Amino acid sequence: GAEPLTPDEMARRAWPALSSPEADGVFALWFQLVGLASAGIEPYDELARVSLGAWIAWLAPRLAVDDDEDPAAAAASLVATIDGLLLVRAVLGPRHADAAAAGLGLARPGAGAPRGDSVRPG
Repeated sequence: GAEPLTPDEMARRAWPALSSPEADGVFALWFQLVGLASAGIEPYDELARVSLGAWIAWLAPRLAVDDDEDPAAAAASLVATIDGLLLVRAVLGPRHADAAAAGLGLARPGAGAPRGDSVRPG
């Protein structure tokens, strides 16, 4: 929609699409990129920084925040929350991620798509 959403409402609306099996491959690639960037490997460090900055810049004007709040900071917090949940999904499985999302008020408990959810051995 055209109206800005609160960060919580944006997260509630985005979580079902971003946590779908169809999106898993995209986020697997994203986490691979971020991992290489975190290790300081070029050109991934620059690519991840630019990509993440672009997402935050795109998201900020779409968020309804209080006048004293920084929209870019709110957008970064939202991206951090969603990426954290997606990392849990990628490593521990949808059931764990959906339980965490429900704990944050972003999803109903047990709302995720079923998939092998056993914790992967280390």
